[in-house]
This record gives sequence, structure tokens and C-alpha cells, in this order.
Amino acid sequence: MPPIPPRASTAHSEAQRERILAAARELFASEGYEAVSMRKIARMIDQSPTTIYLYFRDKRELVTCISEEFFAHLVAALQKEVEAAASHGPREALERGLRCYIRVALAYPSHYRAGLLNPMPIGEAREIEQGAMSRAAQSFLVGAVARVLPPGTPPEQIAATANACWAALHGLVAVLIIAPTCFGATAETTIEAMVSLIANGLTP
Repeated sequence: MPPIPPRASTAHSEAQRERILAAARELFASEGYEAVSMRKIARMIDQSPTTIYLYFRDKRELVTCISEEFFAHLVAALQKEVEAAASHGPREALERGLRCYIRVALAYPSHYRAGLLNPMPIGEAREIEQGAMSRAAQSFLVGAVARVLPPGTPPEQIAATANACWAALHGLVAVLIIAPTCFGATAETTIEAMVSLIANGLTP
């Protein structure tokens, strides 16, 4: 990789940065992380690779930004759900949050494919998990799960349960993006089945 030049800071830079991110999203979503290079992204927007390095250090930073964009949309939607569920019980708040995650993921399939369904080296994937928006989304889920579990549940068990819930949601989103009517069921029916499975399992 060539030396990293100073970051662009002109008024034009934000639009250029968005063009790069849009091209990267499309390529990562369609071709996968390993098949995409900075040079390929540059060709797609008719720029030199040096231009890309003005804005992003490497592919990992690009994928991290794409992932953070998705989680920013998710956190904004979750905040509205929390407000809407303020006068209801913790189970309904959890169900609203679960549906919200699936809804936002399906509304931004390219973000989801590029940022969360891309096989990456373990160390690089862990960096994405540490993004500010990613952590905020994790906090929403952990909090919603904690409120429906029995008082005194150990923090490690809360975290493990939240992780299991996310794994179930993540798997469902992957299926719905690839095959929305798998097994002959509609996406809506499948989503409600998943929400019920999780909520019933946590609130006997």
C-alpha cells in the first residue's frame, strides 16, 4: 500500500467520500471482501487509487464505515422504538426492538451484506465490533434482554443471552436477504415466528 497522504478536507471531500463508500458497498455486497481491492473501487468511480487513500486507509476502514452507517440507522430507529414502548412492559419493548433490527437490516441490504455478511480475517472483524454505533446497538439489545430476565441474573448470562438473540436475528436476516420465502413462508410470518420464539423463551 502506498504512503497515506493527508486526509482531504475541502467542501468537495464529503461528496467524494460518499461516492467511494457507495462504490465500496456495492462491490463488497456483490463480490465479497477478499475479491475487492482499493484499485477496483477506484476504477468503479473513475478515480486513481491514490484518491481513495485520501479518505480511507484500507479495506478494513471502508467496511468499518459501512457497518457504522448501518448501525447508525439502527440506533436511530431503536431510539424511536424505546420512546414508543415507554408506557408498555419490558416484553413488548423487547419485541419492538427485535422487529426493528430485522426491519432496518432489510431496508439496507447492501449495508448489511457489505458490513455484516462479509467473511473477514478475525482481527479485522473485531475492529468493526468496536465501532461507536455498533456498541450503542449492542447496549440496546443487552438492556432489553436484561429487563425481561429474572432480577439478579449475572451480567455474563445477560451478555450471553443477548449474543444468542443477536445470532438468531442475524441468521434470520441473512436468510431473508437471500431467500425471502424460504420453506414457503412469507417474510412477515417468519419474522413474527422468530420474535415469538425469542420473547417466549425469555419470558416464560
